[in-house]
Amino acid sequence: MKKDFFAQLVRGAIDKAIKEKKLGSLENNTFQPICEIPKNTQFGDYAINVSSLAREAKIAPPVIAQNIAEFIEPQGFSVNTVAGFINFKLEKELLNSIVREIFEKKENFASANIGNGEKVNLEYVSANPTGPFHIGHGRWAALGSALANIMNYCGYNVYQEFYINDAGNQINKLARSLELRVKELKGEKVEWEDDLYPGEYLIECAKRYIASGEKENYGDFAKADMLRLQKELLEKFRTHFDCFFSELSLYKNNEVEKCVEELDKKGKLYEKDGAIWFKSSDYTDTQDRVLKKSDGANTYLTADIAYHKNKLERGFTRLINIWGADHHGYIPRMKAAIDALGYDSSCLEVLLGQLVNIIQNGEQMRMGKRKKMVTLDELVEEVGVDATRFWMLMRSIDTTIDFDIDLAKSQSDKNPVFYVQYAHARACSILRKAI
Repeated sequence: MKKDFFAQLVRGAIDKAIKEKKLGSLENNTFQPICEIPKNTQFGDYAINVSSLAREAKIAPPVIAQNIAEFIEPQGFSVNTVAGFINFKLEKELLNSIVREIFEKKENFASANIGNGEKVNLEYVSANPTGPFHIGHGRWAALGSALANIMNYCGYNVYQEFYINDAGNQINKLARSLELRVKELKGEKVEWEDDLYPGEYLIECAKRYIASGEKENYGDFAKADMLRLQKELLEKFRTHFDCFFSELSLYKNNEVEKCVEELDKKGKLYEKDGAIWFKSSDYTDTQDRVLKKSDGANTYLTADIAYHKNKLERGFTRLINIWGADHHGYIPRMKAAIDALGYDSSCLEVLLGQLVNIIQNGEQMRMGKRKKMVTLDELVEEVGVDATRFWMLMRSIDTTIDFDIDLAKSQSDKNPVFYVQYAHARACSILRKAI
């Protein structure tokens, strides 16, 4: 807020300086001031570098800064120049007025209605219900819930959605994996086929299956049990979804086939080598994509297109998905599908993020569903919800995080979480004394 204020102030001052012939050869003000906080705070609280105007103005940077500063009227702040920088120092009364404004508005301070009630579908985490969350899911959970909070605060109407991938072959693999665990518990000797889920987490699931009376089929029981555990952890992690949308429901409601039929009627499909292809290369994709394989089975893309169509039919004008960086190539084909269905693909925004490396005792630990691993649940149990969420959010989404468990638990100046907690304690102390 203050940065924008000073940036606009300098822009106005440049206009005045040009008009008064104070900036030499400079005739047009296309300069975009960038307000920053000086590394050396003795110069001021904010600073703007105007040195880049020197080439066109043909005046030395210190002179340019001084000539622009002449046209800035201090109001609750002082102005000084150093080299090519214009520096601003906030005065006590202005700072006090900001504090008073914060106390008056309280939780509404800094709120803005830039969203104007726009309906936004924010889909994130969306893990297969085949096992516990890995650490990457924790990053998407922290990021998605934080983004939803910010967007709601700014006037958007954000609907948080978890897409359950429960219609693919992975559920068959999960069912077979649970069956083998049940047989093991009953003393039978089993052989694990390739590409199943031999993780130890299914042992507890198998115990619950046996205790239930074994009336339900393995796949339905395992899926429901895994989804229950995922939901419990999400609540514990303070991540609250408005909807858990089942991929399987798209097939039960015949939405997948209807979507394919619609694309066919629009002339967006063709047959080749016994398969049905989508003309995605007509749009943003690099090549066409298969929707139905030669054996008649749908690809993952087919249901995903139907799912995004479902979102748009529900009245959402903006779709935001948080995906892992390995899904980068999936974006153009999804945008192509949205355009082909007659919508504007600019409504879809995909945030791609890197995963998380877990470091303990100076060594990186492995993650995965196949064998013993570090799960999000274990991490939260080890370092706590607050520390986990903070570490997941303190780096840009496109940067890999090295999550150091030992550092996250430490109470030292090397731990950023400890700094935040200390700052909060100090702020509370100030408020107690102020009141």
